[in-house]
Amino acid sequence: MNYMQKIKMKNILIIVIILLVAACVGSTSQKNNTTKGQQNESIEIKSETNTTYKHPEDVTTKIRKEYSNPDHQEFIINSLVKLSVDWEFKSARIPRCILFLSKGDFEAFKENLKNAETDWRDVIYWAEYNSEDNQIYNFNKTFEENGL
Repeated sequence: MNYMQKIKMKNILIIVIILLVAACVGSTSQKNNTTKGQQNESIEIKSETNTTYKHPEDVTTKIRKEYSNPDHQEFIINSLVKLSVDWEFKSARIPRCILFLSKGDFEAFKENLKNAETDWRDVIYWAEYNSEDNQIYNFNKTFEENGL
């Protein structure tokens, strides 16, 4: 298989994964709306290199809490999964940083996502460090563990 065929296969795999996640989110979202007190869903997928990415419950809880529009929630979840798979992130640090910086603003989320796609180290720095370069948060830990 040549390089272009591999790229094409990877893109097809990503599209299939996004569609599967969207279908799972839609059905789980309906289930969550009808069953009060139930834990938010986790989303787990594997990249073609068998790297597994799973949204921890604090990430999905934050998305559901801060973004009331179901279309926005679906876009955010799918975007964060795709970003994590593309970059093969093994933790939710980058998604947490993006959500923290966005503060429930959908347009800010899209901008922070774009920044993370350009250089994910920037969003870590902006989210975790203050103006004196002291680390005030560690988003390898949950939002709760960070006191948020």
